Amino acid sequence: MADVFISYKRRLRPVVEHLAAALRDRGVSVWFDARLEPGDGFSDEISREVRSAACVLVGWSNDAFAHGGDTNAWVRGEATIGRERGTLVSVQLEPTDFDPPWNMMHHESLVGWATAQGVGAADDPRWRKVLDAVGRKIGRPDLGGAVPDGAVVPARAAVRPYRLPWIVLGFVALLGIAGVLWFTLGGGAGHSPFRQTMEGYCRETPDTVVYDCACMAGVLERELDPTTQAIFLIIGKPGASADGATVNRLLLDAGYTQDQIDAADLAVPKAVAKVAAECPKTR
Repeated sequence: MADVFISYKRRLRPVVEHLAAALRDRGVSVWFDARLEPGDGFSDEISREVRSAACVLVGWSNDAFAHGGDTNAWVRGEATIGRERGTLVSVQLEPTDFDPPWNMMHHESLVGWATAQGVGAADDPRWRKVLDAVGRKIGRPDLGGAVPDGAVVPARAAVRPYRLPWIVLGFVALLGIAGVLWFTLGGGAGHSPFRQTMEGYCRETPDTVVYDCACMAGVLERELDPTTQAIFLIIGKPGASADGATVNRLLLDAGYTQDQIDAADLAVPKAVAKVAAECPKTR
C-alpha cells in the first residue's frame, strides 16, 4: 500500500512516470498501474491500491470523459473512490473540459509543468500547492517545503497505514492500554530491562493481564530482537499516534531505517501469536 495512488489515462504514462519520480524524490511512495498492459481490466490490485492509498492523485485530461472519447470510465471511477474516501487530490495534466460534478471542484493545473520530457522547477508555485495538498492527505504537512539543492530525501517504502499500528494494537491486546504505558515508563524487577517492565506491570496491575506474566514476558523477549523491543519504547509512549504514516515518520526521525521498521512490522504479529499459543490465560 502506497502513500499516493495516481490515476490517469494510459497514453499519459510518460508524464505520470516523471510526476511519480518527483514525488519519490521527496520520500513519498507511489503506486500507478505501470505493470498493467492494454486490455487489462480493473484488477484486484488496482482496487486494493486505490482504496488503501492515503492519497488518490488524479491527473485529468479531456479523454477521461465520454465527450473526449473515454469508453471505460476508469479515471472517473478511481476519482470517485478518492472523493468518497476523502483522499482525492485533483490536477490537470492537459487542458480539460470537465463534466459535472467534476466541473464544480478545484483542479490545480500542472499543464506544461509535467510533460513527457520531464517536470519543471521544484519550487514552481503550482507544484508546491499540489505537494501541500498531498502532504495533508498523507500526514506530511511539510511536504511542500523547499528541498535544498543536492539534498538527499530518503525514499520510504510504501506506508501501510493499518499495519504499523499493529505493533501498538497487538501489544494492547496482550496487556491493555495501561500495560503499554507501564511498559514505556519502566519498572519492576526481572532479567533484562524489557522483561523487568513486563513483570513489573503484571505485579502492579494483574486484573488487566490476559496471559501469564512470566510466560508472556519470556516469549516476547525471546521472539523480538532488541531493535523491535526498542521500537516498542518509542511508539508505546502516552499519547503516541496509531496512524501508520505518523508512526512510520516518527520512527524514521528517531533514526531507525525503513528496513528495521518493516522487520518490526512483520515480527510483532508472529510474537503475539506465539504468546497466544504458548501462554496460559489468567482471565
